[in-house]
Amino acid sequence: MKKSLLLFLFLCSAGAAVAQTDSTEVRRYNFLKVNLSSVVFNNYSFQYERVLSKRWSVALGYRFMPSSNIPFKSNVDSFVDETDDATQFLIDNAKISNTAITPEIRLYLGKGYGRGFYLAPYYRYTKFKAETVKVEYDDDAGDPQVLTMGGDITGSSFGLMLGAQWPIGKHFVIDWWIIGGHVGSGSGKIEGETTQTLSANEQAQVLDVIEEFDLPFIDEEFETNSNGASVKMNGGWGGIRAFGLSIGFHF
Repeated sequence: MKKSLLLFLFLCSAGAAVAQTDSTEVRRYNFLKVNLSSVVFNNYSFQYERVLSKRWSVALGYRFMPSSNIPFKSNVDSFVDETDDATQFLIDNAKISNTAITPEIRLYLGKGYGRGFYLAPYYRYTKFKAETVKVEYDDDAGDPQVLTMGGDITGSSFGLMLGAQWPIGKHFVIDWWIIGGHVGSGSGKIEGETTQTLSANEQAQVLDVIEEFDLPFIDEEFETNSNGASVKMNGGWGGIRAFGLSIGFHF
C-alpha cells in the first residue's frame, strides 16, 4: 500500500513537472508590433509577423508619416549649395508625407519560432508626396510672389537587416532592429503652375531656387516656362534601417 502511494505521488509530481515544462514552451505563431522609436521622427510603423517553422517566418510592415514640415532641416541644408532667403523659405514651408510597405523573410539563428537573433532580407516600396513646396520670387514689378509646387516620388529597394526578438511574459514581445540597409531606384516629378505668365527674369529666379536641390545619386531635370516649373528625378534610392525598437503582442 505504501509503495503504491509513493508510486502515485511520484507520477503526479512528474506529470506536474512535464506540464510546467510544456507551458513554458508554448509556441505563438502570430506577432502584431508597433515601432516605438519611429514616433520620434513623426513616423508610425506597424508590422505583422507569422512564424512558419523553427527557423523561418514572414512579415509585412506598413509605415506612414502624416503631412508635416521637412524633418531635420539642418541636414537638408547640407545638401543645398547656397541657402539664400528664397531657398530657406522653400525649406521652412515645404510640407511632405510618405508611406512605405515592407515585406520581409526572417531566418532565426537562435532558439527559433520567432525568438533570438535573425537575418531578414526584405523589399521596400516607398512613396513620398510633396504637398506644398513653395518657391518665392519677385515679379517684374518688384512684388513678392510664390509658386506652389507638388508631386510624388516613389522608390523600390531591396535590403538586409540583422535584428533580435524575444518574448516578455506570456503575451508580449520586443523586436530590436540592430542594423540594416537597402538600395534600389526611384523616380518622380514635382511641378507647379502659376496663375500669371512668367517672364524670362521671373523664370530665371524660380530656376535658381529649385536648382539648389542637387541631391546625391539622383539625376534631376529642372525646367521653367511661362506657366510654371517642374523637377523630374530619376536615379539611385536607398536608406538605413537601424536602431528600431518595437513592442508587440504575440498569440
